[in-house]
Amino acid sequence: MCSSSHFTSLSYATQQINPNIDLDNVLFFVHSLNDSRISSLSIFAATGEQVKNVERISETKYSAKVFNLKKNKKTVIKVSYMIEDTQSYVIDQIDLFDSANLSSDAKNLVDQAKINVLTGDYNTALEYLEKATALAKQEEKDLQKLQIKYTDLNKKLQNELININTSLSKINPNSANSTFIDKLVSRQEELERVSEESDQSNISEKIKILESVDDKWLEKELKSFKKDISKEYNDLKERFYNAGNSTTPQEFLEFEAALNRLETGDRLEYAIDAFEAINKVEKIIGLQEENKELQKQDLRSVFLMIKSNVDITLDHYSKELAAAKGTEYSSMFKETEKNVQNLLKTAETSIDSDSRVFDINIQNLNKSQIRMHAILDTLEKEANAKFSLIETAMSQTDLDDNTRKDLESKVSIMQNMLGAREYVNALRAGSAIIEELDSYEKPFDNTLVLAVTAFAVLGAAGFYVYKQKEETNSKKQMRKLEKNESM
Repeated sequence: MCSSSHFTSLSYATQQINPNIDLDNVLFFVHSLNDSRISSLSIFAATGEQVKNVERISETKYSAKVFNLKKNKKTVIKVSYMIEDTQSYVIDQIDLFDSANLSSDAKNLVDQAKINVLTGDYNTALEYLEKATALAKQEEKDLQKLQIKYTDLNKKLQNELININTSLSKINPNSANSTFIDKLVSRQEELERVSEESDQSNISEKIKILESVDDKWLEKELKSFKKDISKEYNDLKERFYNAGNSTTPQEFLEFEAALNRLETGDRLEYAIDAFEAINKVEKIIGLQEENKELQKQDLRSVFLMIKSNVDITLDHYSKELAAAKGTEYSSMFKETEKNVQNLLKTAETSIDSDSRVFDINIQNLNKSQIRMHAILDTLEKEANAKFSLIETAMSQTDLDDNTRKDLESKVSIMQNMLGAREYVNALRAGSAIIEELDSYEKPFDNTLVLAVTAFAVLGAAGFYVYKQKEETNSKKQMRKLEKNESM
């Protein structure tokens, strides 16, 4: 800076340009005070580059171009001008600064200028005022940048908050609970809190608060939600088919369409649509599983009722089978205890499977019970027939009192066996009585013995024919089921 009696020359750097590539030219702007005491303003590059096209575009602003800038070489732009009547100019500028909203650093520079005014050093005071002016302008630029940054961050936050609020308002109140929805609610509360905190802070603190918010949160949550809901849908489909269904309900198709929109759009509103759609699918499956459970309960009731009857029959049958071992009657017991137990186990297991399979297993169990009844009925008829034969023979045979009394005691025992449904034991006892009667002088008519024997043979033969017919029908029934299943 230099001065004369009336003028002071002032020069200072206004900005720096440091390009990362070679540039032909750069347009820049210089601010200046609108004061009649300022003259001879010059804009130049202190580092030697050429400055041209200087134009005054307003009362306080100039534009210019600097040429031939080189990569990574700093260009320093300076401004120089003359100030007439420096004392009055400095005092006027201090008054302007005192009424301005300055930062503490700018105020310190103005205070230094005031100190120099008190000592009469107006030139040094002017230097401090120019530094304060440059600092204020830089701070204004920085503030504008901060304001732009804050506006951008706040806009993102408010847009996300509006998006979440709108999406949550569309959710059916009766929809099932969801971790994803819980996260949205928590995010909503977080954004509202941050928004409120930033409103009560200065611009730098506002930005710091807003930058603490993860602006990629929704993007990451949507990605996780798509993965989770796809897995949930596959699990629900498996549950649906396990409940005995083979169709694809409309609710399934609607969800798949919603998921496709989400996959291509990645928007929260599409995620909410998919969430609502999966809830409908889950409700359908829930009803199906309830119906399946009720059906299982009905089938179990049927099974337990039939099992109770089969157990009674099997208990009687087993006792008769045990009594028949080693006798001529053992060959009649074609139905084995193991087979009946296997049929019971198979029928019980099929309660949880296709009801058609259960029906066939119950039919097989019923047929087994019928076979056992047929054998027991044959034994009962033969035992009763033999008892009648013995009674007839007793009435036709001359016996002394002791012998008759002894035989009548044995006949009474046989009768008790019949009453206790011990048919094989009754038959064996009857055979022993007949053999004893046959040893006396006047045996009863042997044709009756032959008749009883023939009756037993015919009974066994009839049972064999019935069994063969039953097995044929069973095979037909199984072929019918296989056909239905293939359809």
